[in-house]
Amino acid sequence: MNIYFPILTLDITTLRNPYLRTLIQGIKSITKDVEISLGIDLFWQSKCNNYDIIHIMWPEDLLLNNHTSIDVENRLKELKSFGVKIITTCHNFHAHVPKSEENNLVYKIVYNLSDATIHLGQISYDIFKQIYLNVEQVIIPHHVYDTLYPNLFSKQESCRKIGLPLKNRYILCMGAFRNDMEKQFVCNIARHLKGTNYYLLAPTFVERKKRRYLIKYVQFLCFILKMKIKYPRMIIKGQPVSDEELPYYYGASDLSLIHRLEILNSGNLPLAFYMGKTVIGPDTGNVASILKNTGNYTFDTQNPNSVVKVLDAALSTDLKEKGLRNRALAIKEWKTATIAQSVVNLYKQILNY
Repeated sequence: MNIYFPILTLDITTLRNPYLRTLIQGIKSITKDVEISLGIDLFWQSKCNNYDIIHIMWPEDLLLNNHTSIDVENRLKELKSFGVKIITTCHNFHAHVPKSEENNLVYKIVYNLSDATIHLGQISYDIFKQIYLNVEQVIIPHHVYDTLYPNLFSKQESCRKIGLPLKNRYILCMGAFRNDMEKQFVCNIARHLKGTNYYLLAPTFVERKKRRYLIKYVQFLCFILKMKIKYPRMIIKGQPVSDEELPYYYGASDLSLIHRLEILNSGNLPLAFYMGKTVIGPDTGNVASILKNTGNYTFDTQNPNSVVKVLDAALSTDLKEKGLRNRALAIKEWKTATIAQSVVNLYKQILNY
């Protein structure tokens, strides 16, 4: 089977998002029957007509180099006329950034012309079953990054590694902050934690941009100091968390909070499960479905202040026990090899292989 992923890089190791990187590595580890190609320019070349499957992850990437949604539609129809099968993974209903009518339109076109769409949860699956009647809809969950983070670390070792006092308890907000609403959301939580022994661990609340000017660096340090004074219960690192550091942040934490207010899927959910953490997340999308079905916690995104009550309820329970149950589920059902095999099985099914 010849599979082509139209993405913005020819080198999978350069992808910052580990989802596709680890999935491809998982596929290659379980079968030698799959040949994989990457890159975006290939999509428009004639040799692309010979692939068995084009597996699209992020439809907006197809608009690179001034291509339009009409160009994409015509090209997909042409590829299908050559017998090429189109599979799309539904990470989002529409593009995160940049949001535009053209980006949103290309999503609809790709989903409509796919032979199969992979969903990471039940909610998007149910919605697409009603809209795209001629497309096969399949649920294959988001895998955990067990191959990327094979080792877990104790709270004691983790706190020592990243320089946190062992006596405190920590709520982890892992991942970038996309807008001011998300930042204000976690600031309100940090304010609520005053007088407790809990701290909000938000390492990438703000990240220092690489600039040479000393004044910019001083401004950055002043901002960090201002945040520490205003929100003493929030801990900010101010730079990206490396793959080497990430397991220690989870190891030091007692609870994982997904701070998105608009979301369909989140890689932080299966990651937190795998790391053995209880999770609080937004009551929206596939995230809500998974959290509710596993006995974790959700907050009302229309009333972000509701997270305070949810947080109090979660902190009054045995977080460690629930976290261990989450980890057991992740290992049983979401390991990379398990999910990679499900994807390969879908490839074979679509091709009658």
